[in-house]
Amino acid sequence: MLDFGPFYGGNLDALWDRLSTGVERPVHLLWTDSGASRAAMGLLSFERVERVLREAVEQDTAWSLKERFTYALA
Repeated sequence: MLDFGPFYGGNLDALWDRLSTGVERPVHLLWTDSGASRAAMGLLSFERVERVLREAVEQDTAWSLKERFTYALA
């Protein structure tokens, strides 16, 4: 579980901060019912969140980390 605690805001910058440096790896996030989330959030908001997830994956890959952040949509 990704605990954001009282130090993180409720925005995409906070999500990026947590995923990029604030969580011990390896971490695999499974976004269950992502289709329902997409419908509820709207496509643009959903894509913004997914972009942050993708950028965290790309950063770990670029840094050649052995243990990485990964995610999947279900």
